[in-house]
Amino acid sequence: MNQLVVFLDIDNTLYGGKEYHSLAEQIRDGLVEYVGNWLHLTPQESEAYVVHCFEKYGLTIAGLMHEQKGFDAEAATDFLYSRCDFSHLQENPRLREMLSRLRNNHHLYYLTNASRRHATTVLQALGLSSDEFRMSGFTYEDQWAHTAPVPCNKPMRDAYIAVLKVVRKWLQDAEWVTAECMVMVDDSACNLIEPLALGLNAVWVSHGHPIPDFLAEKKNTGRLFCINDIIELEDIVKQITINRGN
Repeated sequence: MNQLVVFLDIDNTLYGGKEYHSLAEQIRDGLVEYVGNWLHLTPQESEAYVVHCFEKYGLTIAGLMHEQKGFDAEAATDFLYSRCDFSHLQENPRLREMLSRLRNNHHLYYLTNASRRHATTVLQALGLSSDEFRMSGFTYEDQWAHTAPVPCNKPMRDAYIAVLKVVRKWLQDAEWVTAECMVMVDDSACNLIEPLALGLNAVWVSHGHPIPDFLAEKKNTGRLFCINDIIELEDIVKQITINRGN
């Protein structure tokens, strides 16, 4: 069986460059404003706390959930969404065609720490939500639901374990659905450490950046691959398929 299960991050993975940086800046500014207003912090204090939460929990909203009693994640998500302009995102026919070819033989799911509204809007803007091409997957809300009562999301191990369990159920616990046939694709190197530890293949979308030492150490697994652009994923999937057949 040469099928693979491929998990795709969305932001800065399926698209990047100025489109990503513009949106990321809007989200960061919105978080700083929301956190500052809610906790009565100065802009500098709020920004420092936002960075702390992101670095410790992989998602600022997750940090606030863990550390601040009474935090309303849905209200924060609505606040951020209302301040984001997605109009600069454009359809990417080349990306859609590449992913469509992969779907002929493999199972594709998104796995993102973004909210459902954010993920839906971005996928629609990229042309990846039509009737002909529609992906299901996991947002931070889904990851939290499957790891309740303790909310976990990338890069936490329990989040990946929960997602793998759900996907196995979706695929009716087929014998071929093992860690070795799964691939995590992400631009954040830290989000690939636990997948590698769990036996998955990992693809780092580098955008030309040098590989960080903590990820480079994993090259000896034979399951870590690096690409500059998501369009290169098709060749990597072929390589993983060949490796599994040897």
